[in-house]
Amino acid sequence: MLQAMPVMLPGLSDETGDLKPRRAWVAVLFNIIFCGLGYLYVASPVRGAVLLLSYIIIQCSFLMAGLTADSFVWLLGSTALAIGFYIFVCVDAALIARRQKDFKLRFYNRWYFYLVYALCLYTFYTVFWTDVNQKYGGKSYSIVTENMRPTLQSGDIVMCAKPRETDNWYKAGDIVAVRIGDKNAIRRIESVALETIHLIADTPDLDSSVAVPAELPRSEISCQVTYIVFSTDKSRIGRNMK
Repeated sequence: MLQAMPVMLPGLSDETGDLKPRRAWVAVLFNIIFCGLGYLYVASPVRGAVLLLSYIIIQCSFLMAGLTADSFVWLLGSTALAIGFYIFVCVDAALIARRQKDFKLRFYNRWYFYLVYALCLYTFYTVFWTDVNQKYGGKSYSIVTENMRPTLQSGDIVMCAKPRETDNWYKAGDIVAVRIGDKNAIRRIESVALETIHLIADTPDLDSSVAVPAELPRSEISCQVTYIVFSTDKSRIGRNMK
């Protein structure tokens, strides 16, 4: 008498369903697209959440302290931290995937859970992270005129730090970004009054794309130029403007 034997197909389990090994390149790709998604893919969501939360706290601390806007060194440090973090999570997720030869799918190893995670992370970055960056982070400006020579040249990209209540903000000699209608201009403060500031250009005889009044209310100042982020003259990159 013949007894039927169960047929096991590759990639299937007779107990819990799908049995699929995790692919390292997929874990890396998921972490590149949406950080932490690769850990969900390899069934290490807690590990991914702890790493991502730690990274967010550190970067938020840099922003809220105004460090990246005040110092080129801190900007480099923050950038290096971001690159190092992404390299680590990609390599870490890939190693976890390689160790999981006989991987049983968890309930969250489905495309719709991945989609929900991606949407939640996208919402977080567009709402919370953007709000924190606007309140505490610096802002970069591209110099398109020559009327701040020799301090700033056309083609330079500068970082500006927003004022904080604890600072004795704005003094003669500071270089600031000011709002003129819907445009911005970079000028040096010549003198400071109680409610107004007097502005000058370092090379006033050169043409400017924006007509800037010599005197403006303090409220029209957007931020203070702190350092040069990029310049065609490599020796000027990182130069402190404070």
